[in-house]
Amino acid sequence: MPEVPAYRGAPPDPQLLANQYKEALKQASKEQTYNIMVFASLSIPEEALRRIGRDVKRAGGVVVVRGLKYGLQPGGWKRSLDALKPLAETGVDLQINPNLFQQFGVRQVPTFVVSGEGVGDKGCSNAECAASVGSVVGDVTLEYALDVLADRNDVVGRIARQKAGLLR
Repeated sequence: MPEVPAYRGAPPDPQLLANQYKEALKQASKEQTYNIMVFASLSIPEEALRRIGRDVKRAGGVVVVRGLKYGLQPGGWKRSLDALKPLAETGVDLQINPNLFQQFGVRQVPTFVVSGEGVGDKGCSNAECAASVGSVVGDVTLEYALDVLADRNDVVGRIARQKAGLLR
């Protein structure tokens, strides 16, 4: 829920507060998009998940997992939350989105993806988005994956160079 600004001094104008709240709500409802996505699994060792989470947060990306390791069944919910803890503690944006795995053809984790267009919660919105994508698969650092993709002479290379600069 958006924060309502605190007032100091004279009482605030109720109409002004209502307008500020409406604008904050409008901004919060916009779909967040990302150029950097790291597809991961909660079966990845905890320290590697922490490293991924820290690096992806610094680069302004998102970590995508296919689902919850132990599901939402009785007894599984707490275990699933515990499995998410190494990522959650980093403060990285996290999505549970099996459709993105399919859309980007991810068969191994971790897979590091740079998209020329921002990808939202629902995936690529057009064929051009899907065509301007680069990926690196394997147990490497985000910085290494970005350096590999930075050699490209296209929008993916430009974004990879820019985001790699945030990690240095």
